[in-house]
Amino acid sequence: MLLACIKNTFLLREEVISEKIIVETARELGLQNLNTRFNIYLSDQHLLILLKMLQERSVEGIRPSFLIEKFNLNKSTISYHLKKLKELDILKDEKIGKSKYFSFNQILIPFIQTKILNKYYLKTEV
Repeated sequence: MLLACIKNTFLLREEVISEKIIVETARELGLQNLNTRFNIYLSDQHLLILLKMLQERSVEGIRPSFLIEKFNLNKSTISYHLKKLKELDILKDEKIGKSKYFSFNQILIPFIQTKILNKYYLKTEV
C-alpha cells in the first residue's frame, strides 16, 4: 500500500501523500471498505478456515478436500464457505490438473492476520 501510494504521488507530481491519494490507491488495490467486508461478511467459520489456510502456507494453495478433513464438514459446506470468501475477493482459485486450489489475495493477508489475531488471540474486535 505504501509503495503504491508513493508511486501514485510521483505519477501525479504531488509533493506529499495526500488523503485523496491514499483513498484512490486503496480503491485501485481493492482495499476500500475492508472493515465493513470483514466485520459484516466474515463468520467465525470463515475465520477458522482462513486461519487453517494461513497455518498451512502451501505454495499452490489449499484443496477443499484438505479443509473437509480438518474440519470434519461435508463438501457442500466447505464449498459454500470457499465460494463466499472468493466473492469477497479474499481468496482466489486455480485449477491444477483435476484439482482446484484456493489461495489468498496476497495483499489482504496482513489484514486477515490482524482480524484473526484480534478475534482469537487478543479477544478484541477490529
